[in-house]
Amino acid sequence: MVFNKFKAATLISSAFLLVIFSAVLLSKKPFLVSKNNESSNLIASIDSTVNLRGSDTQYKNLLLNFSIFYPNNLKITETSKGNTSTIIFNDKKENRGFQVFVVPYLENEISEERLKMDLPSGIILEQKSITVDGVPATTFFSKNTKIGDTKEIWFIKNGFLYEIMTYKDLDNWLLEIMKTWKFI
Repeated sequence: MVFNKFKAATLISSAFLLVIFSAVLLSKKPFLVSKNNESSNLIASIDSTVNLRGSDTQYKNLLLNFSIFYPNNLKITETSKGNTSTIIFNDKKENRGFQVFVVPYLENEISEERLKMDLPSGIILEQKSITVDGVPATTFFSKNTKIGDTKEIWFIKNGFLYEIMTYKDLDNWLLEIMKTWKFI
């Protein structure tokens, strides 16, 4: 009888946590922590630490399930709209940066509709298969009406579609940063 009560309590606790997690995911409020640690709904952190590339800053996002090291000179801007999140790592002085766009996605492959929605130009040049922390990804060059020629890396993991974008001429720079990407 004690085991059954324990099992029931565990199931109720699990269901409660699932409801809380779902409410955070579906919330229209921004759920990312900014660098100055303003209040939010998301457990995220930014820490200076050392990695293989030297002294960089580590960004961790527990809701979006990833961490990444990025150069110290980049500033972070985080936004969310509906169920999408955008994290921009940018140094305006050096015109360097990259964007991480994340949206819930339950498919195993990127559909034509999703591609048209997120890549209106439809241009995919020099497409290559790579891995990001062991996950199959595709990298390619494209065109963006606002910033011009781009380098993009797209992959799906744990119910999310991740789209990383930078300027085309920052291709190798972004690939070095992406080597530090870890799913958490």
